[in-house]
Amino acid sequence: MIRNPWSNSLITRGRAATTLAAVVLAACSSSVRTSSTADTAAADTTTSTVAATTPPTAATTVPDTTPAPIVLTLRGDGIGPFDFGGDPDALIAEMNFQFGAPISDESREYPIDDGFGGFTTAEGDWGFTAASGREMCWSVDFCAEFAGADPASHSFAGWTYYSSTGLLSTSGVTIGSLWSEFPSMNVATSGCYTSGYGDIDGINLGLQSSGETFGAYDDAGNYIAVMPLPEQVTVNYMTAGTIPYAFEGDC
Repeated sequence: MIRNPWSNSLITRGRAATTLAAVVLAACSSSVRTSSTADTAAADTTTSTVAATTPPTAATTVPDTTPAPIVLTLRGDGIGPFDFGGDPDALIAEMNFQFGAPISDESREYPIDDGFGGFTTAEGDWGFTAASGREMCWSVDFCAEFAGADPASHSFAGWTYYSSTGLLSTSGVTIGSLWSEFPSMNVATSGCYTSGYGDIDGINLGLQSSGETFGAYDDAGNYIAVMPLPEQVTVNYMTAGTIPYAFEGDC
């Protein structure tokens, strides 16, 4: 048998080439995987950096929907936007909103027609311009009067104010104001001892003198009008519209 001297050599070289190719392929594959892993890590780093530098979303501001209090200016025909003759519920709701629940709520009937366009209680000690009345007072010493033929027909009829807690007339008069501060104030030339009366802005005023009385009697019993000095006269209550009146009193 004749043997081929190149056969083993060729086989050996072929096996070596195959082995070399496998090594090269393995190296390339490893390089590709390494590159891919590095790229992924770099991408993750970039994503993390972008996320870290994104500014936080601003907080949402919820608008305040609470209605502003109505300015309750004292008027000769009402208070603030509430006119005499209007629905009591709207005024009561606003007063409760600003000053809390009323400190008193009194209803009174006046069943006796006095023959002069007014009515009196059955006992005859109180008079009013309607057969049915209701008075509600709040902690600021403001009282609202409601009147009608019966409770179902009540309307806003009048008010009285006794305290210096900030309610003002259109010209700025309030409890504690001096006549000298408001020379346009009309002051009656008669009164009851140190108590006097006047008006401004259509509002009736109760006045108090710290000096001379508003009137005096001479030895013969004649009344002599005396006018105190304006700087001695202070507003101590204010009222407008229809309010109940007592038949008893010194003056």
